[in-house]
Amino acid sequence: MAPPAAARSLLRLARYTRGFSPCTVRACGSAASSSAPLRVCVVGSGPAGCYAAASLARLVPTATIDVIEALPVPYGLVRAGVAPDHPEVKVVQHQFDELFHGERPSAHFFGNVSLGRDVSLAELREMYCAVILAYGAAADRRLGIPGEDAAGVASAREFVNWYNGHPEAQFGRFEKVLQSTDTAVIVGQGNVAVDCARMLLRDVDELRKTDMPEHAIDALAQSRVTRVVLVGRRGPLQLAATNKELRELSTLTGADLLLPREHVEMLSLAQTTEAVTDRARKRLLQLLRRIGKAEHTASRRALFAFQLSPTHIDVSESGSAQRIHMQPLALSSYTDPSARAEAERAQ
Repeated sequence: MAPPAAARSLLRLARYTRGFSPCTVRACGSAASSSAPLRVCVVGSGPAGCYAAASLARLVPTATIDVIEALPVPYGLVRAGVAPDHPEVKVVQHQFDELFHGERPSAHFFGNVSLGRDVSLAELREMYCAVILAYGAAADRRLGIPGEDAAGVASAREFVNWYNGHPEAQFGRFEKVLQSTDTAVIVGQGNVAVDCARMLLRDVDELRKTDMPEHAIDALAQSRVTRVVLVGRRGPLQLAATNKELRELSTLTGADLLLPREHVEMLSLAQTTEAVTDRARKRLLQLLRRIGKAEHTASRRALFAFQLSPTHIDVSESGSAQRIHMQPLALSSYTDPSARAEAERAQ
């Protein structure tokens, strides 16, 4: 199969300049004296790639910078990873637009060009003075437990791609699943996990005001999910999610955020004994205590489950996930932000 048009254009451009003598780059980042201009290829057009190209353009204004991307459109996670209800985060796209489409563009974009499929790293190194690899993870990190390949089990990357309309998303992947259960379990308690929980619980009328694609809005409108459990290995004071994300999850229209009663009591004890000294953790402690004291009257709920690790998933005869099993973990310290969680030993 012939490479796409963008790849062929890139190869022609490189062959045209192949006769130039190779140039070098000093450690300080400025181009050394050479008869050829500095030519750099950036692989990946997400935030890392765009910021790298922009920085290089400022440091070496005469440099030729080509940015190649496996997808037909640029900006990576800014376009397909940021939640639809966070448009303020996507504003950086305007800055990246100037990089490629400004009055004096600093870089050239070549979409639908995949490293390893359309062009090799060896070819790029021959064509350019330098190659910057700025692409992200292309595969999911697996749990490594029995049953994780069952129908109804998906990675956060797949779900985020689906509700953001990513070009490689599997449309139809979640429509039936969302109508088959009232409970969703999310393994993880970072910002991406909170994003996924928020998309499952947020009022659909609010989502209609965002740039979420119609297929996702329609599926979420018909979803039966009213309970989302976010499972983490450590405790509440080791949460990976930011305070901003937690606060937003706790103030959703028609949804409540719950903490286990035993942890609410432990948080009160930590506050009383002043065991938490880090300023950021103090703010987290205050936020968690407010969440723990709040009244719960909404029909939709998100629940944090701490000090648990998944061990296996029960699978039905039809191949669908039925139940996830957890192993309790013990914390080396309840208040230490870097505390480790290990399996509890049998007494």
